[in-house]
Amino acid sequence: MQLDTMTESELRSFNQRYWMAATIVIFFAASVLVYMLIARLIRLDIAGVTTRNWRVLLSIVAVVTGVSVVVLRRVLMSRTMLAEVGKRGPSALLSRLTTVAILCAAMGEMVGVLGLVGYIQTGSLDFSTQLGLISLLIIAYSFPRRGEWLKVLSETERG
Repeated sequence: MQLDTMTESELRSFNQRYWMAATIVIFFAASVLVYMLIARLIRLDIAGVTTRNWRVLLSIVAVVTGVSVVVLRRVLMSRTMLAEVGKRGPSALLSRLTTVAILCAAMGEMVGVLGLVGYIQTGSLDFSTQLGLISLLIIAYSFPRRGEWLKVLSETERG
């Protein structure tokens, strides 16, 4: 399903779903930036609360979440899974693409929230900054790619 072969209603539906997913993912990224800003604005007087334990714990959670997003996205966007969903029609396929983008971005935002929690627990701004950046990278990886969506739609239509 190329742009030039789509009917007006299919194109409208595609654009609507794509921009909805993109907007939600952008809001997730903006919320992570807000969490990072909150950490910069709040000054905590906490004296060295087992920073090492928190660093190890939050690092493990961030890595596991990042790897989980990559694996989840690859599994749910695999040709086999998309071909199975594509049998139910373009609407089901667009729903799957939207769901994957939003779910993966939400998991990325979770890392940003953990950065703020780490800062509040320890008073170390490093948590918010580092985990916030990791969160933004996960969200960027999850951002819906218009060309990829069109390619998926055309492949399932042919296959």
